[in-house]
Amino acid sequence: MTIRITSKDLIRLDELIRLYYGDEINIYVMHGLIVSYLCSASTEKFEDLLFDVEHREPLFPMLGFEGDIISPEFLPLFLGKLFNKTIELSNSCTLIYPLVTTDKFNAKFNHESLSLELKRNLLDWYMGYFQGFMYFWDHDALYNYLDHPSNNNDIIGSIVGERFVLALNMHYVIACNLISEIKPKYRTEDFKCSVKKVKETVKDFSEMEALIVRELLKLGQRESLISSEIIEIAHAARKLMDTGTATRC
Repeated sequence: MTIRITSKDLIRLDELIRLYYGDEINIYVMHGLIVSYLCSASTEKFEDLLFDVEHREPLFPMLGFEGDIISPEFLPLFLGKLFNKTIELSNSCTLIYPLVTTDKFNAKFNHESLSLELKRNLLDWYMGYFQGFMYFWDHDALYNYLDHPSNNNDIIGSIVGERFVLALNMHYVIACNLISEIKPKYRTEDFKCSVKKVKETVKDFSEMEALIVRELLKLGQRESLISSEIIEIAHAARKLMDTGTATRC
């Protein structure tokens, strides 16, 4: 059964997220976190990574709020709709666009043509994405897959590794361009660290890395396609962990 998520759902979920986590943690941050989870190769459940306070420090601690009672709408909207709809798109090999508006889910866009408000939402999305990169990604599993003998010493293996690095570099460059334009003043410490890390990473690119990314962005490479490249590789990395068999992407 296809999951339906409406503008009304997105607006209400955004209100609840801001209520429970504070103004800097919004639906755009959370969607970036979900997409990052799909890129992570993690074998843990998303809800455990985000909500399991008994076993770990929560990534985004909830604030105290009036009554301290979670609305019965929250989890059905967050996990039942936002999370599961994103999973549904991934499983059907549909390109996943970053959420930059509550008007429509998975709306197509070109980041350079967005209004300033929507660019701010996209930068928030990247804050969620890079939180996932820092805390969710199983970097060892991803690099073990990329270094696996079946992906090594041949042209196909070289292409897989290059696709992964290039897709990640493009995320960095788009985020860095947004940071340069918006000059955000985040109060959340992890967001400040992400801003600093993004700027440092792009600054350290070689001339060739920077040139390739610039040229691809000129050709209209989309954030949806970039994320899909990494998700595909992450799925293959998880399969290698589960079965010991490396499949080609």
